Order: sequence, then C-alpha cells, then structure tokens
Amino acid sequence: MLHTIIILLLLLLLLLLLLLLLLLLLLLYDFLMLSASSVGAVSTASVQPSTSTSTRSDQPKTATGPVPPNFDKSDFQSPTIAELRAIGIGLKKSPGKLDLIAYCPMSGRCPHCNSMMISANSVGRRKLIYSIPWPKSLVGIDMCCGKCKKHWLTHDPKYVSTLPMSVQLQQTCISTKGNGTDLSLIRMLRSGVTVAQMERLVQEEVTQHYLHLKSEYIALWDKVMLL
Repeated sequence: MLHTIIILLLLLLLLLLLLLLLLLLLLLYDFLMLSASSVGAVSTASVQPSTSTSTRSDQPKTATGPVPPNFDKSDFQSPTIAELRAIGIGLKKSPGKLDLIAYCPMSGRCPHCNSMMISANSVGRRKLIYSIPWPKSLVGIDMCCGKCKKHWLTHDPKYVSTLPMSVQLQQTCISTKGNGTDLSLIRMLRSGVTVAQMERLVQEEVTQHYLHLKSEYIALWDKVMLL
C-alpha cells in the first residue's frame, strides 16, 4: 500500500514538472515573438526617416518667412543689357559689396573682321579686378558680329583698341583672360614700386579701412545703447 502511494506521488510530481516546462516554453515563445516585432518596428522607423530626409534634401530650399516690404533685390541681381547700355561706363557702389565697374561702350568695331555690324547679345560674366584697398567687380556686354558671327566682351583689350581714344581713356582697369588689374596698381609698378612695398601698402589700406568701419560700428552701438 505504501509503495503504491509513493508511485502515485512520483507520477504527480512528474506531471507538475511537465506542466511547468510547458509553461516555460509558452513564455519563451511569447518573448521571442515580442522581440521580433520590436526589431521590425525599429528597422522600419530607421528606414523611414532616411527616406524622408533624402526626399527633403532633393527638394530646393526656399525661404518660408515673409519678405520685408522694403527688401531691395536689385543688389542681388545682375544688371540687364538695357541697364548696362544706360550706364555705359561707370562705377556702381553698394554698401557691403564689391564696387561694380561697368564698361559697356557700343561704338567700336568687331575685333576679328573690323565690321561695324555688331550688336549686344547678353550680359557678360563678371570678373574680379585687383585693386587697393579692396578688389572690384567688372561687368561688360557680350557682343556678336553680324558678319563673322564671333563673340567678345566690351572690355576685351582687342575691342577696346577699336574705340575712340576718348572712350579708351575712361577705362580704369585692364581685363585679361582670367581676372583683371586696376590701372592704379599698374602705374605703381611702372613707377618702380616693388611687390613687397605694394603688399605693405595694401595691408595698411585694409587696416585703415577696418579701423574706420570699427569706429562707425562702435558709434552706432553707443547710440543704440542710449535708447
């Protein structure tokens, strides 16, 4: 009798162990499923922002804020042919920007075939002009010959040589294939000024210009603080 009871207790204990093992397996299965779903959600979230970011980067960046009513866009736009024709030869000063030299005489001949059948085609690319104390910007008109169909700029030295002497003397710089040089620098070099001396002169001019702007800034700041 005692032997039978012991056997039944052992069977009951074995059944309890099997139930506990089954419960552990169910918990492990739920844990694995939950981990898999979490990993999938994270990977999807990590892919979506990168896609949206690349889409946003492909779109052009535009200003979303309101434009002030007194905002002047003229300083940020290239002059038109009509404006350059009206200026002809002159200097345009804009605060905070390089001075713009316009050299657009229309009274010359084609530098290639000497024809007078010339016309304005477009606004030429701006060039940098080395000057003291700051460089300047040079702009001209791209001209076209109706006879030989060739193009050139109004500040091209070959075209300038076809202009009347009075117009040639109004040129304040020499244009080359790359940038250009102000005539004041060329005259200084011709007079015997060395490159080292010119460098010191440029540094002095820039320093004086900086001190002048600094004093103006301090004066304006003091006025603001007194308000």
